[in-house]
Amino acid sequence: NQSHLLEGAYTFSDSKWSGRLSSTYTTTSDQLNSGQETKGFIHALTGTLRPVEGMTLVPIISLREDRQGWSGTKTETTSASMTVTYTQGTQVNVLAQGTYSGMKSSDGLLDRTTVQARGVASWSPPSDSETRTTISLESLYQSAVDATNQTPSMKNLTVLARLSVSGF
Repeated sequence: NQSHLLEGAYTFSDSKWSGRLSSTYTTTSDQLNSGQETKGFIHALTGTLRPVEGMTLVPIISLREDRQGWSGTKTETTSASMTVTYTQGTQVNVLAQGTYSGMKSSDGLLDRTTVQARGVASWSPPSDSETRTTISLESLYQSAVDATNQTPSMKNLTVLARLSVSGF
């Protein structure tokens, strides 16, 4: 495959926030399919917010449209995510993240939605020695629905407790 892209972007910022607005035009040639071409547009808005010391919020939203030149099939993808991180010194770290993605084609062969939520909390108690101990709890939830198939949706929940000792 051979790909080309052209992107235009505008970035803006302040002391507690920043953002980026971008549009991208892509072409991809499938060399195994007589050089058939797919053209696409991607529009995205990304932000970074720092409302208080140690906390960062990163929202992202994007829209994508691809069109196959040989079939005329259009595929639209929408996605959004929010990531929140919080750090207090070297002892406390918290991460929360949620993502959504939806993809649908004009020929009806693709209609898929995915959702994911992730959380991580870790704590490292103060220590006078070279040994560092970290206790963390991690969770991940995933859900996928494919409306074009009659198969049940996929759902997954994972939880992990971790004890890490290092430096001895």
